[in-house]
Amino acid sequence: MTSRQADNRLLRSRWWWNAVALLLVTAGVGCTPLPVTPADEHAYAALEATRLQETVDYLANPALGGRMTGTRGNTRAGEYIAARMAAIGLEPAGEEGTFFQTFHMPQVRVAAAESALIVDGKVLRLGEDFDTMVAGSTGDFRGRLVFVGYGLTDDGHGDYDGVDVVGAVAMVLIGSPADDDAWDSRVEISRKLHIARQRGAVGALVVAPEYLGAVDVLEDVYMANRSREEIPAMRLSRAVADGLIARSGRFDSLEHVVRQIRTGQSPQSFALGVTASGTADTKRGAGRNVIGVLPATDASSEAPHIIVCTHYDHLSNWGDPRRQDVGWGVRPGADDNATGVAALLGLAEALAAMPTRYCDYVFIASSGEEYGFVGSSHYVKHPVKPLDDCPVMINVDQIGAVSGDQVYVVGSVMHGVIGGAVRQANDQVGMTLWPLPVAGIYWSDDAIFSDEGVETLFFYGGRNEDTYHQRADTPDTVNITGVHRIGVLMFETIRRLDSAYGAADR
Repeated sequence: MTSRQADNRLLRSRWWWNAVALLLVTAGVGCTPLPVTPADEHAYAALEATRLQETVDYLANPALGGRMTGTRGNTRAGEYIAARMAAIGLEPAGEEGTFFQTFHMPQVRVAAAESALIVDGKVLRLGEDFDTMVAGSTGDFRGRLVFVGYGLTDDGHGDYDGVDVVGAVAMVLIGSPADDDAWDSRVEISRKLHIARQRGAVGALVVAPEYLGAVDVLEDVYMANRSREEIPAMRLSRAVADGLIARSGRFDSLEHVVRQIRTGQSPQSFALGVTASGTADTKRGAGRNVIGVLPATDASSEAPHIIVCTHYDHLSNWGDPRRQDVGWGVRPGADDNATGVAALLGLAEALAAMPTRYCDYVFIASSGEEYGFVGSSHYVKHPVKPLDDCPVMINVDQIGAVSGDQVYVVGSVMHGVIGGAVRQANDQVGMTLWPLPVAGIYWSDDAIFSDEGVETLFFYGGRNEDTYHQRADTPDTVNITGVHRIGVLMFETIRRLDSAYGAADR
């Protein structure tokens, strides 16, 4: 989820709280619950907490590296979602018979096929042993390889003292020798590359010590707010660096030298006795929306379509500069937004189990949301069905931080068919609704559809300030019971909207 300060001011406004009071007063007003059928029981099974947790666990696994748009982890997440959609029975609605709709991601640069790295005569594997870095320049480099610790030259820590890197390739550690949480501009990787270039280095291989995270994610693709230095740079895997240091005879391992630097607070810089050469090359990155369609059960007449959307991307390994938790490390994105994907897939399966559907459904797992709603902005320009035939777009984002039984409902919830459906559904589910009856707030993808004149409804569980956009956003911090209850609330709401919008056209 993306946030803006203006939205926080809106939440504090008096008229909004008056609207909250009005909905809470009317939330329980008369509605007869729909009877529970065997099909309903099958549908509810798709939204069971244990099944939702399995989805969250997969997507928030650190091995996916945070799922930032354009990365291999994001690609794996998209393929997982597509496979789940296919298993449910959704029809692929992407390009060339697939579930994928591709869009350009101007904020991202990824490794091009020409990228190569040879160390000590061994050709290394792109994506496994090394990867390109957007903080460095593109081009060729060659030189003897020199380990320069954290690559710092101030505060009494002289990593370049007594070591010659002119014409060499510098091996540099990510982070700080003092404290892995003490992250400021002094230890930014762009600054370290600048120092290396000033000292005469012709290239840099950048390594993440193990204390920054057990999973060694190599990709560094995010361009925004990054100054690119005139020195080619690559991320080198921890395993390769470990072997090179061990073979140098100076230390047993990478962990050994890192521990010596951090405990003794003394630089440990030395030539590794090998040559490194390579080509750093990047290309413009891309993202993919994952889109599946569930048709109405009666194909004899045209049906309106309801869009159900969530985003599956999260952050780069450099984190969110607006949060206290900055510096290198995987942000797993369990609440934001593996929970939303779990709900979307559960809803797709639940609706597929219904014997009668009057509306078509377009399920969109968007990407690029965290960096300006790029995927949803592309979709509204290239919809798989005309937006004029969509009476409502339903968005779900960040529903794992539910406090008690509260759920925020953003959009046109105070009037008409949508408001009635939400209130009637909640008579069965029994949550406390906190409405924000304004469409187009730029928190999530629904705002993009609202800008196109589509009615929107956004389910949101609130923000956990201890985990939001941080390394602590892990599956064990998710309130999976809350995810389940919001999923059921959404399902019951959609059932009523299906009858209201679809049956009326029959």
